[in-house]
Amino acid sequence: MPTCATSSPTSTSCAKAPRPTPRPDPACPPHRSVLRRPVSTALSAPVAPTRARMATRAAPGAAPAMTADRPPEMPPRPAGALAWIHCPDPARRKAAEQLALRLLAQEEGLLSVLLTGPSDAPCTPAPGLFCQSEPPEGEDPSGFLDHWHPDALVWLSGYLRPTLLSGARQRAIPMLLAEAEDHALEEPRWRLRASLTRRLIPTFDAFCASTGNAARRLARLGADPEKLEITGPLQEGCGALPFDARLREDLATELTGRPIWLAAPVTAEEVDPILEAQRGMARLAHRVLLILSPADEAAHAAAARLLGDQGWRWCDWREGASPGEETQVLLAEPGTEMGLWYRVAPVCFLARSLVRGQPGTDPYPAAAHGAAILHGPHVRGHLAAYTRLAQAGGARSVRSADSLQQALGRLLSPDQAAAMASAAWQVATEGAETTDRVAGWVIARLEEKGVL
Repeated sequence: MPTCATSSPTSTSCAKAPRPTPRPDPACPPHRSVLRRPVSTALSAPVAPTRARMATRAAPGAAPAMTADRPPEMPPRPAGALAWIHCPDPARRKAAEQLALRLLAQEEGLLSVLLTGPSDAPCTPAPGLFCQSEPPEGEDPSGFLDHWHPDALVWLSGYLRPTLLSGARQRAIPMLLAEAEDHALEEPRWRLRASLTRRLIPTFDAFCASTGNAARRLARLGADPEKLEITGPLQEGCGALPFDARLREDLATELTGRPIWLAAPVTAEEVDPILEAQRGMARLAHRVLLILSPADEAAHAAAARLLGDQGWRWCDWREGASPGEETQVLLAEPGTEMGLWYRVAPVCFLARSLVRGQPGTDPYPAAAHGAAILHGPHVRGHLAAYTRLAQAGGARSVRSADSLQQALGRLLSPDQAAAMASAAWQVATEGAETTDRVAGWVIARLEEKGVL
């Protein structure tokens, strides 16, 4: 039976409506792109795996192959093909993860990905993704390379490691230097070893430069022009989240003409200031609807309690209730149907950011769905992403319930909200074609080796 809070015995805020049972969405799954057309000889298009090859591979979820003499602190190497992505620059970690997820999605169950980088680099858990600290510089990498036995390598940015790359070349691992950056090819120590650098660069099989300056520097260092192209950076933002299209249409019909904003994922400490901002918004536009998506069960319970105690007209989505004309707040189920909410609400406040000590929320899923983004001041876990979005005009910081309400009030203007949303989308989708083509290069090399 749907539960609806009411402001009086005769006024209900929700209408019963049968709908599918909500299912949790993945945090940020990559979209399956069809951009497989190469524009130069540097990268070649992938070939779809055949049924015969699929039949000979280990089934998804099968136990990984064990390595009896693996070095300490290394998990067993998984069975089958393994692509290696090395990301020495922490600022590009998000792009590296998106490339890894794109590869895993394109060859689901047939391919694993090893992602290496600095020891303190974060790692987003995903099936088939293995995160490992880079081998210490100056040490023999043989144990690392022999344990993982990668089938292809994508090295990002620059900051080249001669010993590690030489070991990879000795093992005939196909190597691509992707999104090469001018500054990452300018390490002072390189000037003392120009001859070593010139011997190292040609060992790569292909080069993708982020800028023209980086391409020219690579050419001067010995990169074959036939293997070099300017592609720009990889994509940092993720693709679109899944959603129920029929449910989206039903909600759009029910909520036509109403201002809507989303707050997600809201912690228990943030519920009260967010409701305070909604109260101020209701004085500006009495039909405004807040979709409140809690971060967890504790936040859901706190929100339900405050909504009842403060006399809001609200409905609980997890109980099967849909918003009616008088509904002020829709309380969503924690961690579910974000693909739907991002499509329904043109403005999104990204929570886990109002209270000191909170890490913030990844802004790219909201940006990829074309939402105008507001956020609190505490976003240390995603600072680079928020900086990019703010510089482009796609995100704005607020510090309190009052400043949140003021920012929301300005975004009642459809033109302002659309301009912010467009800027955020441009940032989130930049580099998608480059990521597709690099993934295609990896898959083509694995197929040439006969491991995929």
